Amino acid sequence: MTDHPEEHQKVAEHHQKAAEYFQQAADNHRAAAKHVTAGDHQKAAHHGYTAFGLSTHAHHHAEEAALHHSHEHGAKEPLHAHE
Repeated sequence: MTDHPEEHQKVAEHHQKAAEYFQQAADNHRAAAKHVTAGDHQKAAHHGYTAFGLSTHAHHHAEEAALHHSHEHGAKEPLHAHE
């Protein structure tokens, strides 16, 4: 990590942000499921849309981190190869 620590710090931040946003999205998905089960579709929709937005934002950070790894290590495989 001594060759370009600033880049590594940025990629670490992308991974951390992705993890935080995915966790918040998961919490909102759980809340949406709970509200649907209880019959409160308005609250379920709110949590569902929030979860979707958080997941999208998390995906952005995850992709930025993965692209950094791909460029740094010269990987030629597409990002979806690990799915």
